[in-house]
Amino acid sequence: MSNIFRWDKGDHALHYQITGQLLQQVPVPYDLLLAKCDDRICTHQEDINCFYNELVNVMNYTAKCAIPLVRGDNYKPYWNVELQQLKDDSIQAHLAWAAIGKPRQGWLNRFRLHCKYKYKIAIKNAPLAFEWDLDDELSDHYLRKDVDQFWKKMEKKVFKKEYPTIAYWRVY
Repeated sequence: MSNIFRWDKGDHALHYQITGQLLQQVPVPYDLLLAKCDDRICTHQEDINCFYNELVNVMNYTAKCAIPLVRGDNYKPYWNVELQQLKDDSIQAHLAWAAIGKPRQGWLNRFRLHCKYKYKIAIKNAPLAFEWDLDDELSDHYLRKDVDQFWKKMEKKVFKKEYPTIAYWRVY
């Protein structure tokens, strides 16, 4: 399993600063702007590839310096706002219950247990609901004969491949 960057947890100011410093050191091949290729051979393709690779290396290095890496299988694709709210409610109920001495009777203990069980049930059902939704999407794409979308969803389901987003950037 490969690692992914957690952009939402990273130090963006540090990333911006390091990126600026390192990109200023990369020599820009201005002569490529004036160069022309004929129809069959591009003589400066290697220079373009070198410049591109330098940019990619700078971006990878700065991300490794300022953005934390986590294992790719730690991200739960079924996690949503509702689950986060249930988790927060459960934590707050537990903290309130602990603050008054952890009584085993009373309305606050019942409320804490209610929040806890509601969260646990939602966590248990979320992956299954996610799979059902994915199955419905696969069926829809298949019936509409949308081959590209069908195979994208199938690959995501079968191979459990996460696709990078703005918040998550895969490290190869």
